[in-house]
Amino acid sequence: MKLTRLLSLLCTISAVFVFVSFLLPQAAHADFTDTFTAPDGTELHAYNPIYTYVSSNSTPIYIVNNALAPSSTLDTTVVINNNDFTDGCMSMDSDGNTNMTIRSSGLQEGETTPQGFYQFYQQNGVWRLSAFYNNNYITLASGNPVSGTHNYKLCAIGSTISAYRDGTQLASATDTGITGSGYSTFGSSATLDNLAITSVNHAPVVGAVSLSPNPVQINTSITATTTFTDADTGDTHTATIDWGDLSGSHLCNVTETNGSGSVSCSLPSGYASANVYPVAITVSDGSASGTSPTTYASVYNPTQQGIFTAGQHYSSPAGAYPQNSSLTGTVQFGLSYKYQGTVPTSNREFTMNFKAANLLFNATTISSLVISNNFATLTGTGNINGGSHTYNFLVTGVDSADIRIQITDPANNNNVIYDTQPNAAVTATPTTSVTGNVIVHN
Repeated sequence: MKLTRLLSLLCTISAVFVFVSFLLPQAAHADFTDTFTAPDGTELHAYNPIYTYVSSNSTPIYIVNNALAPSSTLDTTVVINNNDFTDGCMSMDSDGNTNMTIRSSGLQEGETTPQGFYQFYQQNGVWRLSAFYNNNYITLASGNPVSGTHNYKLCAIGSTISAYRDGTQLASATDTGITGSGYSTFGSSATLDNLAITSVNHAPVVGAVSLSPNPVQINTSITATTTFTDADTGDTHTATIDWGDLSGSHLCNVTETNGSGSVSCSLPSGYASANVYPVAITVSDGSASGTSPTTYASVYNPTQQGIFTAGQHYSSPAGAYPQNSSLTGTVQFGLSYKYQGTVPTSNREFTMNFKAANLLFNATTISSLVISNNFATLTGTGNINGGSHTYNFLVTGVDSADIRIQITDPANNNNVIYDTQPNAAVTATPTTSVTGNVIVHN
C-alpha cells in the first residue's frame, strides 16, 4: 500500500502509530478544530461521519479521555472528505512520537498524482522538518525533542515551511517544491488531542472587464464579462457589478471550475442617459473579495446635437510625459467634432504637437463622443509622428474651462505615452487650462 510505503520512508519505527489523514476545507478560510468530546470507546466515524476510513481493513480509531487512542496497525487512515488547502497550519497535542504532513498528495490508495508532502515528525531522539517530492526526501531542519505532552504545529505559507512547539518556532525554511493544495495527515505512537487547522484564505483575483457593445447607445442592452482566479481551488464564488450609474450593485452569473472561472453581467435596459460610466466587477468567496480594474462604458445619445470643439495651445505639466517626467513646454492642439445622425463626425481631426518631446499625434479613427452636462469625452485611435503603430487617445473637456489629453499603447498593457493628469480616472474633471477655447454643447 502507498501509505505503508510512506511510513517506511519516514524511518524504521519501533513504536506503533495511529495514522490519520485529513482533507482540509477547500474553502481554506473555514478552520477546523476537534477536541474529541465523546464518551470513552466511541469509534471515530460514529462520533462524526465526516471521518471515514480509506480501506476496509483499516483498524477503527476510538476516543478515550477526550483524545484519540493509539491504533494497533500502521495503515489506519481516516479522511475528512472533499477538502484541501494550500496555505495554512495544522497543530495537535501529543505526548510521544509525532508525525504530521501537509499539502499531501499521492498517499492514498487509488491516487494517481505524484507523492509529495511537507512533514514534521519526531521519533528515536530527533525531530525533523522535511519535504518529500520527486521520490526524494529533503531535510529542511532537525533538532532534539523534549519529553512530555506538547502542542506541535506545522505550517506552509507560500514557500515558507515552519514548525512550532508550544507556540515557539523550532524551524523555518524556504521550499518551492510543492505549491498546490493538498490534504494533511497526522500520527503518533501516543495519545493525540486538540487537533486544529488554521488555514489562510486567498482573495480572488479579478481580471479586466470587457464591455459589449462599447460605445453603446442609450437604452440599449450592454454586457460586461471578466475572468477570475482563486488559489483556494475549493472555494465557490458570487459576483456583483457596479455599472457606475448610482443604481448600486447587481448580481452577475458565475461559471467556475476548481475555484476559478468567468463572470457575465447584463444590463438589459441599458443606460438611460449619455455619459461615461465607470464599471467594475467584484468577486467574493464569502470571506474575501477582489475587484476588477475600472473600465468605462461610453454611452451616447444618437439624436443629440452635441459639439466638442477645442484648440490653440496649453502648457504641458510636469509628469505628463513619462519618458521624461520633468519635461514641460507648449503643446499645440486642435479638434472639432459633432454628431452627424447617429455617429460623431469631424470638421477637424484631433491633433496635438508637443515639440519638446518630439511627439506629434494625429487621430485616425473615432470610437466615441459622449457629451453630458457640458462635459465631453472623446476616444479613438491614431499614430505618433506618422508611424504605423496604433495608439489609443482620450480627450475630455469642460465648456469654457479646462482640458485633458491622454495617449496610451494598447499593444503594451495600455502603458501611458502622455497624460496631462496621470493616474486620474477617465471621468475626472480636466485640470489643464487652455489658451484658446473649449466649447462643449449638449
